[in-house]
Amino acid sequence: MAETLRVTIVGREGETPRELSVARAYNIGFTIRDAAKMQAHLDEVAKEGVPQPRVGTPPIVFPLSPWAVTCANEVPVQYAKTSGEVEIVTYVDVDGELYVSVGSDHTDRELESIDIPWSKQVCPSIVAPRFWRWRDVAEVWDETEIASEVSDSFGRMQPYQRASVREFMSPPEMVAGLERKLRRVVRPYLFWSGTVVSLASELEYGGRFTIRLHNPRLGWTIEHTYTSPILFAEIDTRDMEFVRRGVLPSSLADDERPASPAGR
Repeated sequence: MAETLRVTIVGREGETPRELSVARAYNIGFTIRDAAKMQAHLDEVAKEGVPQPRVGTPPIVFPLSPWAVTCANEVPVQYAKTSGEVEIVTYVDVDGELYVSVGSDHTDRELESIDIPWSKQVCPSIVAPRFWRWRDVAEVWDETEIASEVSDSFGRMQPYQRASVREFMSPPEMVAGLERKLRRVVRPYLFWSGTVVSLASELEYGGRFTIRLHNPRLGWTIEHTYTSPILFAEIDTRDMEFVRRGVLPSSLADDERPASPAGR
């Protein structure tokens, strides 16, 4: 069953509200052109115990259930150790037309250490509710930047990631690479591009995350902020026992986000 996103399409002729149908969704990776920069992000998540994935011919492709795709401003999560990362989002319409936006591949980092695809499925996949037509930005695309900010342990927003889109395959290149990996192409679909290493080369677990796509030539910006409240922090679990990822805890009362290095 396809999901529907209510968005605004921004073009050179103005803005148009539209409902985007999403029949399939994917998270892809290994799309950064510079192998050393790609490895820097893999090393960053490896610090959290995540085994490094491999792929013969990029990109690597992880399917997502479309019901997990959202433009929401609040995306509740089960546990504390989840985090976002800024990514280019591309939408491919039924007729093959491309639209681009910015999103966050919000991921359960504990679960990622044992199952990368499932760690992305259990958290919402966020996309900003504004898109640019690819044909309107294609000629100046290389001047576009992506960036993110995350809240520290005091709730202050701190710069987290920044990169030029030139560091990635272009959206058409990513589409071609993705469709080569699909045994059956089902349109319309949406996908996240993979990300860049953080400015401090260390994952952050703040509860507020801002993602941004900016083209200075056009003066266009897409920005979206969301929060990720921890659901188990709202429950008194002191008299509960259950298996949590193979461990039987006596209490989840201390299930709080790790302190942010920027806020220590």
